[in-house]
Amino acid sequence: MPISIYSNSELSFNVVQQEDIALAQEIFERNSVYHNSVVHKSPSAMAEACFHSQAPAVKNSRVFKYFLLIDMPKLATKPVAVLDLFVGFPNYKMASIATLLVRENLHRKGIASSILASLPQFLQQAHPACTTLSISVTDNNVAALRCLVKNEFKRVDSFLKIDANDREYTALTYRKSFKE
Repeated sequence: MPISIYSNSELSFNVVQQEDIALAQEIFERNSVYHNSVVHKSPSAMAEACFHSQAPAVKNSRVFKYFLLIDMPKLATKPVAVLDLFVGFPNYKMASIATLLVRENLHRKGIASSILASLPQFLQQAHPACTTLSISVTDNNVAALRCLVKNEFKRVDSFLKIDANDREYTALTYRKSFKE
């Protein structure tokens, strides 16, 4: 039985349990856009890796890790997305999205936008000091970039050259403040 940590009229955030890893992995595996534009290979065992990864250590801040399946009962009977989120990283006022991946057959239905719009309410309830969402995406992930801009995320001057499977990319960081 999933453990719901937040819900509204549209969706619920459910903590991934050991028995839910296969559901999360299915979202990774059945996402050719993610394969072709980001990792350039099948992301085998990616859900397992997210499930077992530890929150990074940050001086003077406790980091909370959430690996979540997102349900939207009005759209689908199975989880519609997977979200890997670190709250308190890189500082206590920030939440960083490590992974947000929507089922490929449900792209362009506003799911990512709904999740991004719901995160501030969840964070204000669970972590009142958190005021900012941050996410980094590769420069070739056009759909994600459009979604972030549409949802009023602003690009910061932070970028990182990365080498993924002998291909060089630039990771661009976007942020959105939701509380003054």
